[in-house]
Amino acid sequence: HDGGVKRLEEQGIKVESGVCQKEALELLEPFLIWQKRAFVLFKIAQTSNGKIGGGYLSSKESLTHVHQLRSVCSRMIIGGNTVRVDRPTLDCRFTGDKAPNTVIYSKSDNFDRDIPLFGVEGREVEVTDRLEGFDRPSFVLIEGGEGMINALRDRVDWLLQYQTPKLSSHDSSYSVDLDLEFLHIDRRGGDLLLWSSLT
Repeated sequence: HDGGVKRLEEQGIKVESGVCQKEALELLEPFLIWQKRAFVLFKIAQTSNGKIGGGYLSSKESLTHVHQLRSVCSRMIIGGNTVRVDRPTLDCRFTGDKAPNTVIYSKSDNFDRDIPLFGVEGREVEVTDRLEGFDRPSFVLIEGGEGMINALRDRVDWLLQYQTPKLSSHDSSYSVDLDLEFLHIDRRGGDLLLWSSLT
């Protein structure tokens, strides 16, 4: 970076370039996007048979990882239906960090202001039916269901899927058609973390 190869070669060090170039560019993609506009990550959690409802699905380790992501995002976006049904807190209690400012994407502002989401100290919560600001360099984390992924599919760069080793008979799932390219697979507790880009 910034003439580093030349400086090494001037010191008599043989440098081979282009090693793992594809993997390196994938690793750097969020940073490179962030230089120009918002990098948008959509986070989902689902069972092994693709169900997303019925309370907490992920392991404590996965939940901690989500809280780490929340602690560094510029803002978090969540759908109105998720707020109404799940009544979430969306804080960073597992890491002890400040909760992210949150945007609720909804056509109507009919939310119960007594749910935990609105009571987190030091956090701004905005309710809007227009999503803007994606042209500014930032890290946007989206947590939501089928409606959110359909509404923002053209904005999403990467999808992070926490897949739990459970089967569920719950009705909720992501009924959406998306082509993904797997980038990386990791584990947190018993869960698989699947990082993908949208193609």
